[in-house]
Amino acid sequence: KAQVLVDVPVTLNTLTPITITAISTDTGASAIDFTTNDKTLTYTGQLPASYDSASQRVLVQLTDKATGATSDIGFATVNGTTWTLDNETVTQAQGKYTITATIVGLNDLTPVAAYGSQGVAKENMTIDTTTPTVIVTRSGSANLGATGTETITFTLSEDSTDFTSADVAVTGGTISNFSGSGKTYTATFIPNSAFTGTATVGVESSKFSDAAGNLNKDTFASGVSGAVTETDNKVDIAVDATPPTQTVTLSSMTKD
Repeated sequence: KAQVLVDVPVTLNTLTPITITAISTDTGASAIDFTTNDKTLTYTGQLPASYDSASQRVLVQLTDKATGATSDIGFATVNGTTWTLDNETVTQAQGKYTITATIVGLNDLTPVAAYGSQGVAKENMTIDTTTPTVIVTRSGSANLGATGTETITFTLSEDSTDFTSADVAVTGGTISNFSGSGKTYTATFIPNSAFTGTATVGVESSKFSDAAGNLNKDTFASGVSGAVTETDNKVDIAVDATPPTQTVTLSSMTKD
């Protein structure tokens, strides 16, 4: 069979896309997850090697996901293939945003057509400055005896990945079987041997953080600088673990 060879023109796309690589203060789980508790930020990214500062510039915008409103926050400063926009003089409200960086014309806001979709970059960003809190509760209300135990529940106002048993302050006993994730955790309280009195289980301030790195500021202790004293982040448990005693009375004996 005869073979027919046909020349087909192939166009290779050698353009690299514009990117958004970082914000100045990323306090989330990683340095590049665009989660922060900082409201004054600088935005950074990379440009295609073909970027021409003589005829092009980088427009940076923020879109508020709650309202859908988009604002132009400025044109980036370009150094080589790195763009930077310093917006730290502006205090941004907390919320969820979309950052958009677009290569536009020098004298207009029209995206440069030669880049196509590679001339636009987007990243989701969360600004969260709300400090998390915790509520501590017990499963029962009765006094505990020497062999009694109590299930303690810790309910956080926000998800946390660093809340552990080491963050719990306990007097008059110990906790075990600590487990949970996100907003809800539980543990078993066991009173100390021969303890009688009021045991406590609570969480003090600056013990755990949320996804944006905000530490909890609520505490049951009073007079802690920068903290808010609450009554719901500690439980009191009445305990009487003293072993019972028995009194034996011997009557007099007469020998025959």
